[in-house]
Amino acid sequence: MSVGTKIRKVRELKGFSQQDMAEKLEMSQNNYSKIELGRVSVSMDRFQEIADILEIDPMKIMDFDESQVFNNHDQKGGSAANLIIQEFSDKLEEAYKSEIIHLKEEIQFLRKLLEKNIEK
Repeated sequence: MSVGTKIRKVRELKGFSQQDMAEKLEMSQNNYSKIELGRVSVSMDRFQEIADILEIDPMKIMDFDESQVFNNHDQKGGSAANLIIQEFSDKLEEAYKSEIIHLKEEIQFLRKLLEKNIEK
């Protein structure tokens, strides 16, 4: 999926129109459309501006995967699309690191027990 397509999908999920984006970027809607269609290259500064408007980290746009998106409906019956990008959270990462340390310690303990039993 091209960067422009990823930007378009995130924009749509966030509820922005091309016109909204163009106004915030101080450009014409036609020129903004060219970004999403991949007809013009986007500088890093412009890409950062787009990410800021969409309130998303630029790397999350680059890593965007439709399979990780869920469309929800609000309680009033209207539709609201919420972007949920699954990421490896800091808490989850810490939990895995802690579990790994625990398992390594357990392996060492079990090895010592085996060595003692083998020596007997």
